[in-house]
Amino acid sequence: MDGHEVDRRIVVGTGRSTCDTLSTVSWVYSVYEGPQPKSVDDALDGMSRAEEAFDRNDPPTATIREFVEAILAQWPDITEEGGEASPWSDGPMMNNAAGMALLVGVSLSRLAEAEPLLISVARRLGVVLLDTNDGDQVRLLVPEIAPSPPWSASASTGSSRRKWYGRKG
Repeated sequence: MDGHEVDRRIVVGTGRSTCDTLSTVSWVYSVYEGPQPKSVDDALDGMSRAEEAFDRNDPPTATIREFVEAILAQWPDITEEGGEASPWSDGPMMNNAAGMALLVGVSLSRLAEAEPLLISVARRLGVVLLDTNDGDQVRLLVPEIAPSPPWSASASTGSSRRKWYGRKG
């Protein structure tokens, strides 16, 4: 591996990024504030509830705002000065937050360095962090639970999972 490719094994909570080919330009992580799930299914149910409640007119909760501020303290928003060196794939980052939910886009070439920061901040703030980019499998990064078998039961909802991403102008 040349540093831009990452091992494709499904892992839960280890901070290792997954991506077998760089077929898209960014990877999107789902973050939500809510009860700590006991399984990937619980986490996806929580994400669905957060998505249903998502309203661009609602300001992010204090915890979601703190999450955004914490990751932007490490690397600036791509719309800000110095943002060209950031791993974030779109901005302003706060535009992807509303209520208890947030989506964080990361450039694929920077996954290996950005994901550990997302995991660290999610653990510190007690929010749920999911990687739902692979339609066949879901990684529940925070909280850490025992690895789940390959996931597909809710894969059919893949198109709706990100319907609220990037719609704020």
